[in-house]
Amino acid sequence: MELTFVDGYPIDEPLTYNLRGPWLRGEERQDLINILENIYLENIGKPVAFLWADALRDFVDRSSISNETVTTQPIEPTVAQCPISIATATLPPIYSDETFEDRKSVFQAHLSPVHSKEEVQLVLNKLKENKKIANATHNMYAYRIWDEKRNAVLADCDDDGETGASSRMLHLMEIADIKNALVIVSRWFGGILLHNDRFKHINNACRMILINH
Repeated sequence: MELTFVDGYPIDEPLTYNLRGPWLRGEERQDLINILENIYLENIGKPVAFLWADALRDFVDRSSISNETVTTQPIEPTVAQCPISIATATLPPIYSDETFEDRKSVFQAHLSPVHSKEEVQLVLNKLKENKKIANATHNMYAYRIWDEKRNAVLADCDDDGETGASSRMLHLMEIADIKNALVIVSRWFGGILLHNDRFKHINNACRMILINH
């Protein structure tokens, strides 16, 4: 999508756009046009570029999983009963909160006490052994680990396609001074755009599992 910012935008003139893409044809193209125009009509006189960008990303997500059925039944928490060893790292316990839903999108948070990057990878691999979690539209995560040798915090995050989500999770962990923890939030997209509400849900899921565990 190419955007053209004209003189007078956003108060006097609308933002113009040009849609390109060999995959975008027929009904899908018209559906996207309707979504963009509805956003403009709901925000006349206000900037809509970022709202359009969010809508486009969600539209692409929806198109990529149009044949996927999203179930809203809670999945059993994935808790390691017998830790396994890989190399020098041992799988720590994994805790999962119950799922919650908004407009057919389903969210679930997972947490694990980790003390190394190797443990982070073990937890991510273990979670994805669960087919439901592996098939989530996004599995974004953030972690903070206290490194005693360096006397510093090692931190990283990954959006898994939900741009900007994991950095918000990491910021929340930094504010709360959380250490030695990995938080993953899974989202199953349900076909309805949530816009900025999705970030609110992701942050709430992250905050609640940190409180609960």
